[in-house]
Parts: sequence; C-alpha cells; structure tokens
Amino acid sequence: MKSKTQQLPRKSWIQQRSNRLLADSIIAFLVLIAPFVFYSYLCFPTDKVWETYFFTYTSKFYESVETFMWVFLQKFIFLYLMIIWFFTSQNWWNKAILFPIVMLLYQMIILLNDDIKFKDGELDKIFIIPVAVIICIALVFIKKRISKYTEALDLKEEIEHTINTIKSQIKDAKRD
Repeated sequence: MKSKTQQLPRKSWIQQRSNRLLADSIIAFLVLIAPFVFYSYLCFPTDKVWETYFFTYTSKFYESVETFMWVFLQKFIFLYLMIIWFFTSQNWWNKAILFPIVMLLYQMIILLNDDIKFKDGELDKIFIIPVAVIICIALVFIKKRISKYTEALDLKEEIEHTINTIKSQIKDAKRD
C-alpha cells in the first residue's frame, strides 16, 4: 500500500494537469467567442446617434454607429487574437507578433480619432514611435514573467516524472 508521501506527487501532477486543462479551455473559449463578439456590431443602431441610459454617442466620421462598430470590431478582434497568440506562442519568433499588435493599436487610435477628434492629425507619425516602444517593452516584460512561471511548472512536472520513474525502478530492483 502506498504512503501519503508517495501519493502527493501524483496528486500534484494531476492538479497541474487539470490547471493546464483549465487554462487551455479558457484560451479556447476566448478564441471561440471571437466571431460572436465581431458580429455584435449588428446589435448597434444604423443611425448616426446612439442614446443609452448612460451616455449618448454621435458618429461623426462614419455617419452610422453600426458602421463605426463594424470597423472598430474588425480591428479589435484581430488585436484580441494576436494578443492571445503572443501570450500562448512558445516559438523563438513570437516577438515578431509585437509589430502587428502595435500597428493594430495605432490603427484603433486613428479610428477613434477620426470619429471623436481627440488629437491633431499632424502628430500621428511622431506619436506612434514612443507608443510602439512602450507597448513592446510592456508586452515583452509581461511575456517573460509569464514564461518563467510556465517554464518552472514544466520543469517541476519533468522532475516529478523523473523522480517517480526512478522510484519505480528502485522498487523493481528491490523485488528482483
């Protein structure tokens, strides 16, 4: 009969696997809802003004709230999926995904600027450089923090598997 100390690595391994399954399920769910979020633009009015209890929005550039949301959600969903890809990719080239992410953020800022007019058009080219640098640094920092945690979990899992294999080999050797 196994003692409690021999059962603990098995339970922690199972718990790690279930945690990983939960994380993978959440990521899959986030990817699966993307088309539904995109087609939510159909719920917005085709009029120029959208009035709710909380605010009133007037679409100046696109002449229709539905059109504005269609364009915005195109950018947003692509950005959303690219960020998921960046954080879940373990390839050496995953830093290259930062450039489309920054470009999409910039396009969303310009999109909002066209409709809301919160900044001058002359500063657009100068504005993108510091924003891109800050976003790239922040995303790389977050990715490194997350990757260290996942690498530690993978290493722990590998060590536990090796220890269990060695224990079973020792038991088999004692029986012989």
